[in-house]
Amino acid sequence: LGPAPTNLGILLCAKDLLRLPTFERYSVRVLTFDGNSRLVSSKEKIFSQGYTSSLDLIVGYVLDQIPHSEVIKQATRLNVPVIPEIAIREIIGNAVIHRDYSRTDTYTSIEIFSNRIEINNPGGLYGDLTIDRLIDHPPRARNEVFAESMKLLNFYEERGSGIDKTVSAMELHCLPPV
Repeated sequence: LGPAPTNLGILLCAKDLLRLPTFERYSVRVLTFDGNSRLVSSKEKIFSQGYTSSLDLIVGYVLDQIPHSEVIKQATRLNVPVIPEIAIREIIGNAVIHRDYSRTDTYTSIEIFSNRIEINNPGGLYGDLTIDRLIDHPPRARNEVFAESMKLLNFYEERGSGIDKTVSAMELHCLPPV
């Protein structure tokens, strides 16, 4: 028998977190609702692979669930999501990287409504950070080793620029603020 995997190794590389006791709720749950309330859900998908396998799948799945508009670029007709991909990518990454992994009572969740997307993670904002101070706040990770690993694996930059990128992309597309 070799050495036991670390918690970080499991989070990054597990084939199925649902099969590992105490790791089940580290999966990411995506719910799609009909309308603007939680009364009627039309789809539910749980991404239970380790994050290196699932993050691209999660972002792609969310982008597939939201409305698209037609854009013509030169001679090509393109279907582009109404919410910029960079905004979806950055917020999902922040939710996963900055969640409180001591909490095992709920998933990181992505809820898609007809008029908005809500992304929640156990633990909320870290330390003394408030919603009013998200933009231009110096980078600070709740899970420094995890954040560094995601940087080394080329998923995220660990610069603290995710919220800034999201807000900028939303403003550029004349969408409501995050």
